[in-house]
Formats: sequence, structure tokens, C-alpha cells
Amino acid sequence: MWKNQLGFLIHPKIEINVEPDQLSIAEFGTGTGVWLLDLAKKLHAPVRLDGFDVDVSLVPPPQWLPKNVTIRALGNYTDKLPEHMIQAYDIVRVANIASTVKDNNPGDVVKNVMAMLKPNGYIQWHEPDTAHRHILLSTPNHNHPQTTGATTTAAIPTPTPNPTPHLSTLLRFLSDNEASSSPRGWIDSLPDILTRYGLEAVRAGHRFRMPDAYVEVET
Repeated sequence: MWKNQLGFLIHPKIEINVEPDQLSIAEFGTGTGVWLLDLAKKLHAPVRLDGFDVDVSLVPPPQWLPKNVTIRALGNYTDKLPEHMIQAYDIVRVANIASTVKDNNPGDVVKNVMAMLKPNGYIQWHEPDTAHRHILLSTPNHNHPQTTGATTTAAIPTPTPNPTPHLSTLLRFLSDNEASSSPRGWIDSLPDILTRYGLEAVRAGHRFRMPDAYVEVET
């Protein structure tokens, strides 16, 4: 999903200036491990790829992983890191950990991620922008063109959108639950937070791209 929305696995501004056998990349919040697995196909061995998550039950069994991919469980993203993780990585990707951040403050996570970096390393951080999510609506008469003989006709869309009462209810429920259990206002402030902790050349952006299957094609 992230690759489809962003168009990349590793941000094109990240400069990789080490040989493949010396390159090491980690992922905090690896989930199913799909990002690391896609990256393994692109970069190939001997790049070291390590994933970490508080729950690794969705990850394929170790014998199904590429030889250069290792995924381990962490007690918490803010726990003290073992020595073998300190200054061990050229790039650390963080993704989808917003629900674990306490008190609307990711500072302890930032400190751990920074501790994992080698000198001149990079952090790549992705979080869903749930504060600005919305339902993309169609209109009742926006149908596919209909062809009769040699004549093609298409319905004219109306400005009244299709109602989505159940989806709207779900969206309100998710928003209310997140606001009470794990406030996410820090996401909008993440570039400033990273800068305060001493990171340089911080870049931020929002991206939403319709899936290719739904993009209108003109011929």
C-alpha cells in the first residue's frame, strides 16, 4: 500500500553511499514484513534487512524469509535497545506505530530510532494521516458509458453524492476511539519534533493517489 501511494520504497532523496555488503536497513513497525520483503527483491543480498515489531504474529515463518531478512519481536518501541541495535543501521524506516505512542509524544521512540542510526544515517517515517481522512464519494448517475449500435452515450453526473451512512458511522467511531485512546496530533508536528531532536534535512509531505484501477483514462 505504501509503495503504491508514495511511488517508492526508499525515498529518492536518501543517498546510499556504502557498498551493498556494508548496507544495513531496519524497520520499526514491520507489521507483516511486506515492506522489507519488497525491498529484499529490489536490493538483493548481501544488504542486511532487519524488522522489529511488538507483534510479529503476521510475519511469515523464518524459513520463508530471504536469507538477508530477519524479523524480531520487541517488547515496546520505547524499551532500552540491546547493544547490537545501537548505531547499527544506515536507514531506519518507522511505520504505523501511532497507536503505541503515549501522551501524544513520540519523543522516546525518536530517541530509540536515532540511537539505531550509524553516523550520517537516515530516518524514513510513514504514518497514516487519520486527522484528514475522508470518504471519497461517487455520484448516483456517474455510470459507465452505454453503447447502442454505433452510438455511445454516457450519463451526466449529478452533484449529489451517494450516501454512505454505515461507512460514515465507522469513520466517526474510529476518530473518536483514536482521540480517546491514542491522540495523534503529534503526526502533523513530526517534522518539528525530529528537528528538535537534532535531525537535519527533514522533509515532510502528504500524499494521496487514487489506485490506478480507478484513474480515468482519456483516449
